Amino acid sequence: MSKTVGNVVHSVNRGKGGVGAIITPDYSSATQTDVCFEGSGIIAYKNHYQGVLWMGSAGPKVIFSNMTGIDNGLGLGIGSIRGDSTH
Repeated sequence: MSKTVGNVVHSVNRGKGGVGAIITPDYSSATQTDVCFEGSGIIAYKNHYQGVLWMGSAGPKVIFSNMTGIDNGLGLGIGSIRGDSTH
């Protein structure tokens, strides 16, 4: 299992994309794309859109934990391009 842990993102405006952190799996890692992908301990504040957004195709287990979002335009967002019931 690979992790994204302990980052602070803030004040990303619409001209710069508006999303604080976009977390994607490492596509060269079969573990992250086929087994498990995790993001944890991220603090996001005052971003125009989402404070944290997951995008991409990952394995059946995606874990987000200990996320803090304060005053983000659209809160914290999680999305999947796969769209099946395993996510």
